[in-house]
Amino acid sequence: MRATVAAVAVCVLLASSAVAAINGPLFESSIQNKVAPEPYRVSVADFNNDGINDMACAHYTGDSIAVMIGNGDGDFQPAVFYTIGSWQTDIQAANIDGDAAIELVVATSSNVYTLDNNGDGTFAAAVQISGLANNPRTIRLALVDGDANLDLIVAHYDNVYTDLSVWDNDGSGNFTFDNQYTVGTYQTAMAVGDFDGINGPDVVVGTTTPDYSVLLNDGSGGYSVHATYPLASTPRGMCAANFDGGADIEIAISRYQSLTVYSNDGNGNFSVFSSLGTLDDGYCLSAADFDGSNGPDVALTDDTTYVY
Repeated sequence: MRATVAAVAVCVLLASSAVAAINGPLFESSIQNKVAPEPYRVSVADFNNDGINDMACAHYTGDSIAVMIGNGDGDFQPAVFYTIGSWQTDIQAANIDGDAAIELVVATSSNVYTLDNNGDGTFAAAVQISGLANNPRTIRLALVDGDANLDLIVAHYDNVYTDLSVWDNDGSGNFTFDNQYTVGTYQTAMAVGDFDGINGPDVVVGTTTPDYSVLLNDGSGGYSVHATYPLASTPRGMCAANFDGGADIEIAISRYQSLTVYSNDGNGNFSVFSSLGTLDDGYCLSAADFDGSNGPDVALTDDTTYVY
């Protein structure tokens, strides 16, 4: 039996036992957390250094992001809002400037911004990254070129610009353009992980074709397309994590009325592992252990949230 939550919310899917989940559902229950209208993308990290995962949420309408401090049981405290601008398309949380706190990086349909953490889970005003354009849609932070600074990878939802762009971090949280790689127009979702076990972070990116492509890192920060897989409909959200407890990093992809986990053969080749086909509009996925058991859970945003 399922219940429909009338308010727009972020849905947290709690992981079931990885062993028991082989060839079965990976997620056993969900918790809804009310935020502002149209939550679109979420990112998870410990913002206030209390050892508990917190959540930041970008909104497709409205001009603010929401930050929710975690309680440690999969639920969250009421949201605190920070002004960014309308049409927010993605949000990422990481330590980008080498201090002891987690910063936020937020994309809108025209720009990308950084927000510095005050050290207590509250954030300073947003600062725009200069020169970043072409409808940024999805952003990820990763050690692309092997130094100690998290670089920025940007997928673009544009009808002309066909490239995935990479932006170098100078170590202080300032980003400048580094390189670009052709994957196709209208890029809708992206995830980063070491999919082949060598050369650092690789990338998987989806488009409206609909398909998703795997790009492998050459070890010096350069990328090439390893494989492209067709999908039945446009991918709306992606995340990468060790969902099954094995040695390799898997990916999860949300589409309309579908959440699918794809297993990895260890070389960056993917195949369907498990599907949850009763969702509505799954716009975003973010993986983390919210309840302290059974490995990575998944937070999913949706226009209407279903509770199982």
